[in-house]
Amino acid sequence: MAVDPDGASLITSIGSGSSTIWLHEGGRERPLSSEGQVVSAEGSISFPAFSADGRQVYYLARRAGQGATQELRRVTIATDRDVAVLPGVSVLEYDVSPDGSRVVYTTALDGGSSQLWIGPLDRHAPPVPIASGVNSPHFGPDGEILVRWA
Repeated sequence: MAVDPDGASLITSIGSGSSTIWLHEGGRERPLSSEGQVVSAEGSISFPAFSADGRQVYYLARRAGQGATQELRRVTIATDRDVAVLPGVSVLEYDVSPDGSRVVYTTALDGGSSQLWIGPLDRHAPPVPIASGVNSPHFGPDGEILVRWA
């Protein structure tokens, strides 16, 4: 925003941002796509991470107009199939287990604290809360869960 020196005019602008995940493979680069559409968000995409086998990419997507909600999503590179990993759950941070079977993640609680959850990626059982007041969840090499106490 700027004010004209004579004080007669106010100059403003508005815009929207977007972000895209790009994949560099075999000497070429391409945006990841989901069923023919580039994986992007008018808002932001953050924390992209490959699955242990390198066939999928996990990421957090924040869509414009959704406030602070971020959805954990997964795109399969070979088929460009993109799905919500935890539909309807607003995720702050996450990590996928080394064997690709579980996800550990944090959600926001009222009052600014966070809740740590763990659940199977195939959704055969619901996620369960395991701690609160922690962030930066990560799996160790043997499946242990590492967190930072807030």
